[in-house]
Amino acid sequence: MPKSIQLVMIVLLATRALSACAGGDDRVAAEHANDHEHPEAQSSGSADEVPLYDNLGEYHRSIDTDVALAQSYFDQGLRLQYAFNHAEAIRSYREAVRLDPACAMCWWGIALALGPNINAPMDSAAGAEAWSAITVAMGVSCRCSGKARAGSLRTLRKV
Repeated sequence: MPKSIQLVMIVLLATRALSACAGGDDRVAAEHANDHEHPEAQSSGSADEVPLYDNLGEYHRSIDTDVALAQSYFDQGLRLQYAFNHAEAIRSYREAVRLDPACAMCWWGIALALGPNINAPMDSAAGAEAWSAITVAMGVSCRCSGKARAGSLRTLRKV
């Protein structure tokens, strides 16, 4: 099997396995019909600081983290990912990882955003980086319990 197909399969398996670690329910808030302005970022102005936007929608996916800001950056990463802004999604996921290095779903987000998408195929450099992120995700503790823990990251070890 070609290496690129193996990497895609790994990312897809990671999606399934790590979704067991994500607790809570999804919710999608109704978008405002007249919100056509560029988002204002909450930022102190540092060039290296990752902004946290307040008008990219309200989609939320609960993850296992005790760091509220990591949850916010993860949610922002998903919103940006769904908007096909993969580079900014990766920045958000990386900020979430910086805030909570033990957040498996934050590492998964990096791998997902590096994967192939409708705008670009997955190149070997992105594949290697995605594999690295998944490897870290497998190594960090999934703070789930019961069935979620049993079916989470261990699935990836079978690949």
